[in-house]
Amino acid sequence: MSEGAALPLLSACLRAPAPQVADVLRTCRPDDVRLIDAPTAAALDICLELAESDRAPDATLVNAELQRRGLYSHHTGELTRNRLFDAVSPAHQPELLPEYAAVVLATVLRARFTALGEALTEGAETATEDDLWETLTREGKKARETRDRLTRCRGGRA
Repeated sequence: MSEGAALPLLSACLRAPAPQVADVLRTCRPDDVRLIDAPTAAALDICLELAESDRAPDATLVNAELQRRGLYSHHTGELTRNRLFDAVSPAHQPELLPEYAAVVLATVLRARFTALGEALTEGAETATEDDLWETLTREGKKARETRDRLTRCRGGRA
């Protein structure tokens, strides 16, 4: 899926006030982003923690915290560092945070549908009917919850 969808969200979070970041990232959670872009999700985890402690998630603070926690180690860490650097320029507008969150959640929703379809197709010939039904209901519940949050981001529009 498109890792590019999450970069404007991170960029805007680095420029927004803490209450706005906390509000948006409670709806479009870093765990959602992890499904489509794990390195950006790592930076958003730090943004949310800072925002919830009433500190603006400025790029310098996020960078320092990622480094302090050792989250720049290995290949994944290099990807995380690159995402943070890419998010610094160009600057995305913090007032568009809800719109960026909606783009991310729409991408996540489609990724969930894709994964569900692949799981059902793969298991259709060999899995038990109970296992297939469990997969459908479990993943369908996650998709519904994601869609509900997407609808909230869009101001009630599906």
